[in-house]
Amino acid sequence: MKLKKLLDELKQAGVIFKIEEDRLKANIPKSITPELKKQLLLNKNELKDFLLRVNSASNKNSLMITKRPTDLQVRLSFSQERLWLIDQLQGDSSEYNRPALFHFRGAVQFDILKRVLSMIIDRHEILRTTYHEQDGIPYQCINPPCDIHLEKKYIDRHNLTSIIEAEVVKPFDLSSDLMVRLCVFLYQDRTEDSGVILLNLHHIATDGWSMEILTKEFFTLYTSLIEGGDSQLAELEIQYADYAHWQRETFQKEKLEGQLSYWEQQLEDVPGVHGLPLS
Repeated sequence: MKLKKLLDELKQAGVIFKIEEDRLKANIPKSITPELKKQLLLNKNELKDFLLRVNSASNKNSLMITKRPTDLQVRLSFSQERLWLIDQLQGDSSEYNRPALFHFRGAVQFDILKRVLSMIIDRHEILRTTYHEQDGIPYQCINPPCDIHLEKKYIDRHNLTSIIEAEVVKPFDLSSDLMVRLCVFLYQDRTEDSGVILLNLHHIATDGWSMEILTKEFFTLYTSLIEGGDSQLAELEIQYADYAHWQRETFQKEKLEGQLSYWEQQLEDVPGVHGLPLS
């Protein structure tokens, strides 16, 4: 029997292989036929060599994130899909807004602030990505760079907390909004220029680590442009959508079936009712 055909039959029979310390181990279901079990034992060494080669090539490729095909609709990453589903259930919610607040003293050049925000949005596709459902599946839509609106408001500094809170809780529309907002609040009761910059993003486009990167890039660009220096950052080799595509390809259904089958066998004789304490 050819090796490929044997592997296919073993897979259909629910056999799960694993390599441990250069040894082939197999979880064999009780329902396997005697003939198929015999072929497995006869071809054990050949199966081990083949699976070692496949596993080595798979590991090398699966760890390498490359650019996604440009003609393909991009699914959401697993974490994005969770946030999208929550948004669908909750509606207009600010629970997953991720604000960052920066106090400043001195003149702020608003034209440069706006230019920097535009550069950041151009640089990171995920900030101009919206999310749309098709046949029950959410997809990413990466929109082209667009004109942005920079809000500037004069406020009484004694009302700062309530004003910031009101701004932070404004919900994002995942189907149409940019996933980042920038507001500048200037204190109207001071002679010198001072105030607060509020950067607000939706969690579907950022996390704590990413926020640090974005704010560092933002102020690096702003300082550079103010000083008349080089405003170029190193080009990004991949975007978040590339990662989302890679994740879906790496953990696609076929690759998870083996793990599912293994645990089904492990839990086959587990009683449906247990005596474990629930609290």
